Amino acid sequence: MEVKMEGQKSKEVQAVSVFLVILLVSCTQKPSWATEGEKLVQLSGSPIRKLGVLSDIHGDLNKLDALLAQLKKSKVDGILVAGDLVLNEELRYGRPDAFEDGEELAQVLDHLEEAGIPLWVIPGNHEEQGVYEEAFKKERRGLWDLAHFRLVDLKGINIVSLPGYYLREQGPYQFLPKDGFFLSEVEIQSLPERFSKFKDRDPFLVITHGPPKSSIENGVDVVPGVGHIGSEALRTALIENKVALAVFGHIHEGGPQGENGAEKIEEGNWSSQLWLNPGAVAEAHAVQLELDGNQVRWNQIRE
Repeated sequence: MEVKMEGQKSKEVQAVSVFLVILLVSCTQKPSWATEGEKLVQLSGSPIRKLGVLSDIHGDLNKLDALLAQLKKSKVDGILVAGDLVLNEELRYGRPDAFEDGEELAQVLDHLEEAGIPLWVIPGNHEEQGVYEEAFKKERRGLWDLAHFRLVDLKGINIVSLPGYYLREQGPYQFLPKDGFFLSEVEIQSLPERFSKFKDRDPFLVITHGPPKSSIENGVDVVPGVGHIGSEALRTALIENKVALAVFGHIHEGGPQGENGAEKIEEGNWSSQLWLNPGAVAEAHAVQLELDGNQVRWNQIRE
């Protein structure tokens, strides 16, 4: 009788062991994806816990590679790129490009793909539509264009993209090339409609290039000597729709920095709402986000 019981226990232990192995494999497997029109859905893999955030690469491959290496070392689950992958010298300085944008963009995308981490990319104000769309005709494993996939349904967080920039021109040179990606107020105000297309209750992240208007002195949208240049329409949309997390770039001087529209969110502090400017890759800045349910915190990534 005892022998039989011991054999039964042995089988039960084996069954439990097999179950634990299957559970472990299912929790650590790489994500698989489905596409539904403009929606990208994570079908398998673990919930998203860490995200890298990059912006304003401006063709600087050396700094990009160094920051990608640090993000890989910290084992992020994915990386968001908030625009301005190239340096459009005609736009910024009023002079011909020293390096053709199409070739520059292709090189940046190649380096991003080589990181081997899921990446989601939007255009900023330096990208021309024709050049950008041509670059994405080449299939790149694990790298998605959020000018096309406007909705990303991840396990643990939902992403809505607002690609492009909201100012057409100001100052001596245009903020957008003639063939640039213009982000209108109508598009910004369409956020509730886009949110309604998600069926789960995961928190929302909005990725765009230009910042919302801040009410904080030296906030995420402040240009020294100029002041606040952020979008009032974007600020209103984020607040009214109770968006948990917004990431953007454009204002190099405004990052790395986090706030919630009313007060600063210091590095390393958990918060239920965060507006994040990661700073410019071209100035050796990047950020890592940690997600825990409805809480998020940020930390700088350094070369």
